[in-house]
Amino acid sequence: DMKHVSCLFLMLVAFAVCGCSSEAWDEMPDRAQKFVSQYFPGVEASSTAVGADGQYTVALRNSVTIVFTELGVWLSVDGNGTTLPDNLLFNELPMALYSYLQEIEVTADGVYTLRRDDTSYQVGLFNSSVVYDIGSGRIYFPSAEQDQSAR
Repeated sequence: DMKHVSCLFLMLVAFAVCGCSSEAWDEMPDRAQKFVSQYFPGVEASSTAVGADGQYTVALRNSVTIVFTELGVWLSVDGNGTTLPDNLLFNELPMALYSYLQEIEVTADGVYTLRRDDTSYQVGLFNSSVVYDIGSGRIYFPSAEQDQSAR
């Protein structure tokens, strides 16, 4: 049916514009490739590099840079001055953190960077950042002088 055909066409177009000729892109785990096509559809990768640590760094033509682990899990997403899409924040951040960002109406101004490790998520805002501690669920602004808890 027509819906199926147009979906197939979109997938072909997305494949054509993703800069798939790059060897590093081809070697990158599916999970990482899907992350790029899901949150930055139609945006071409200007470069993909594999570090000595096995991490993949993908620079997109819209100025976003993403670092993935060797398994394709994102470690950081840097808008390099542009804001990150809301569906990425909604899907990739812990719900408590996403809800808090909405509460303080940060999502209107935009989120510029995301970083995560085993212990926390760091969200870079226009002129500050918010940290979510995975273990305790605590949300705070590290820039606040006495580390006043946001919650």
